[in-house]
Amino acid sequence: MSFAGDSIHLMRPEWLWALLPALVLAALLWRARGQSGNWRSVIAPELLPYLLGQEASGRRGQWLLPTLLLAWCVAAVAAAGPSWRQIPQPIHQKQDALVLVLDLSYSMRAQDLAPSRIDRARQKLLDLLERRDEGVTGLIAYAGDAHIVTPLTDDNPTIANLLPALNPDMMPVPGSDSRAAIEMALSLLQSAGIRNGQILLVTDGVRTDSIEPIRKMVASSGARLSVLGIGTAAGAPIPLPRGGFLKDESGTIVMPGLEEGPLRELASAAGGRYMTMQIDNSDLDYLLAENPLAGTEQTLALDRTADTWYDQGY
Repeated sequence: MSFAGDSIHLMRPEWLWALLPALVLAALLWRARGQSGNWRSVIAPELLPYLLGQEASGRRGQWLLPTLLLAWCVAAVAAAGPSWRQIPQPIHQKQDALVLVLDLSYSMRAQDLAPSRIDRARQKLLDLLERRDEGVTGLIAYAGDAHIVTPLTDDNPTIANLLPALNPDMMPVPGSDSRAAIEMALSLLQSAGIRNGQILLVTDGVRTDSIEPIRKMVASSGARLSVLGIGTAAGAPIPLPRGGFLKDESGTIVMPGLEEGPLRELASAAGGRYMTMQIDNSDLDYLLAENPLAGTEQTLALDRTADTWYDQGY
């Protein structure tokens, strides 16, 4: 509750209800004073103190009840928490850090998962963000190189707004450098002072010569890497923006399938889990079930503050 253009704010306005008994007491005192005044009009002044039981020695206590009434009102207002200034307070969030690593290589345009792998991957990440109500989340997109889309933040709606714009056509370098993407994800966790974070790699394949270097990086960081596989083993052609399909040097249409073997090996080596994308959220339940920080009370200070009313009831 605020008054006078937010110059005075009551943090606990319900305490003002305590003024009601004080108002009743004030009415009773006023009534008793009025009755005493009626006696003054018919009784001689020199006899009045004796007839009303007001000895001269007791006159000093005639201000006791008014003083009690005033103290009551002051205490009620103080308990209501009056404040006329705000102070910045740091924001802390539960230390549950998750870095999403999204593959934007050209194979993600394949349409073996309708409407396409990348469309289904983006929708799955939107589902994940919607159910994530604690902790901080970061997003990295990669193809031939890796880029930070959002650093670690608890602002999930902002990440969700950026996801629909991510597609393979926007990446400056073609390819699929998952090693660089995981290294960047670990850097995000390290810069935030988080050792036991989680990384979720969303991809349709990984180079076998990248598995061991990624395993070493993840093992030394203390983080956990899980993999969500996108696509089918049979694969599908990759449509080109100007029509037709991607072909190899011999003119054969390229049909990349989901490389489950290397992906399973990578997840196992990095201490995480692997699962292909499902229609429901059972894949997310499985991949993110074992949070290393689950049940702990560790918190992370975010890079922003919130203005909080300073209680000046005292």
